Amino acid sequence: MAARFGKCNHCGLGDHKTADHKCPDCGKGGHKDKSSNRCKKYVPPPPPPPPPPMVCSDCSNDGHDSKNSLLCPLYKPPELPDIPPDPSPGFGYSFSIVREGDLIQLEDEGDKTIVKVNILHPDLKDFMDSLDYEVIRALRDSNG
Repeated sequence: MAARFGKCNHCGLGDHKTADHKCPDCGKGGHKDKSSNRCKKYVPPPPPPPPPPMVCSDCSNDGHDSKNSLLCPLYKPPELPDIPPDPSPGFGYSFSIVREGDLIQLEDEGDKTIVKVNILHPDLKDFMDSLDYEVIRALRDSNG
């Protein structure tokens, strides 16, 4: 029979044309099965599983990938230069550390935006952990 009709694109059988296919779930034509939103018995697909957590190759903890991450207990901060780097003319941001107020405060000062970070804020660690994770994930995803 396959020679008579070809194969149905919905189910792969050769006893009917794709246009004559009947949904095995609702019995109507025009769609493959209940995975189609055209079906009266439509069932949405399950959400995709979350991405696997990053695991540190140095300490084996989740949430970061190496001892170069701020999240790693083995992290050693780099030596700071005596003079902060001079940003490029078009950078447009400067950073300041504060010890009160909101976690992050933005202030416009002419053609620059000052980003103030409260290092005593109770959510600082969670914020930095999330920021580090998202930046690493974005960099990993853009390279792969």
